Amino acid sequence: MQWALALLVMIGCGAGVRGTNGELDLSLSDAGMAKLLAATAVGDARSLRELIGDRITTGGLWFDDATCRAQFTGAGTVEGPGLDALAGCMSRWKVSPSERKNLFLGMAAITYEPGIELELVFSGSSKEPRLAWIGYMARRHADDNAPTVLQRFLESHRMNPAPLVLDDSTRGEIDRELAAIEDKPAWSWLKVCTDAQGQVVSAEPRMTTSLVAQRAFIVAIKSWRFRPVLLAGQPTAVCSLMQLGDAPARFARTLPMPVPDRHATAIVVSPELLKGRRTAGETAIAPAPRTRVALGRLGNPKLVGHFFLCIDEFGKVSSVITLQSTGSRSYDHQLATRMAGWRYEPLTFDGKPLAVCTHMTFIYTQR
Repeated sequence: MQWALALLVMIGCGAGVRGTNGELDLSLSDAGMAKLLAATAVGDARSLRELIGDRITTGGLWFDDATCRAQFTGAGTVEGPGLDALAGCMSRWKVSPSERKNLFLGMAAITYEPGIELELVFSGSSKEPRLAWIGYMARRHADDNAPTVLQRFLESHRMNPAPLVLDDSTRGEIDRELAAIEDKPAWSWLKVCTDAQGQVVSAEPRMTTSLVAQRAFIVAIKSWRFRPVLLAGQPTAVCSLMQLGDAPARFARTLPMPVPDRHATAIVVSPELLKGRRTAGETAIAPAPRTRVALGRLGNPKLVGHFFLCIDEFGKVSSVITLQSTGSRSYDHQLATRMAGWRYEPLTFDGKPLAVCTHMTFIYTQR
């Protein structure tokens, strides 16, 4: 039996979904989006109600209608009679797919007038998708409840806009920081929030390939000024998930991966930033023999697992969380256990060791 394993470094919580043959159900989000778009295009509340199923979790929603806004703006779980009302409210949206994509299976993003952007999570299968979660972009904590708008929508409200250019001194710092990385990408995802008057109130990091660049971006953003954003005719505090810097084309419209709730305040870096710093532990981790035999009986499906890995100030792995199962509990446990034993040269910033987190993706195939 031949097998191959790859550890991918991916820039960016969802559940893995597999079909009856054990393969990943790659079309789940496409199927769910197709149903959602078809229903909202004609205001079909009944089809939306079927798509939702028995319950749904929301992470903040915006409606022009005052009654809908009063009932469903906040985060929470909707079930029972509330589902019919929610479907009716959602049927008034004129939805389009967001120009940005999510790498996680079952996840998608939508936009609707005047520029609202939401994340979605579908469960079930491509034959019977269910909308399990819907809410504001990159939401990490209970107070993160302002409506999220498209980056270009918020940027269109910026006063006296000018290109964000890093000075030579900052570029030099970035070059030294990323010396071990071949193409030295310097870009970040930041959740930028403004108050009702258009003043920037926060610029929270969501993921970065360079801590130096991220700091420079935050300093620049806090000097920006915006015209007030009007929602339902009223100046409204809003947020936008912004990508700043020199992102390669393949990542230019790829949303960052979600972060587990208990790590909401974590500094999330790209795996590339840790490249060359691992001092102990192997990345080639094949399933145990009995698992490989079981996979053979299932026709050798590809296994893909996403993990969230945190490292303390001393370079020791402090947490490993399975974000998306490989489909094999024993293999998930094996991967998490082995990753927990990895050791790194501490990552430093401004001369001080720093605790950080990152995302890891494992792919295993055999034949």
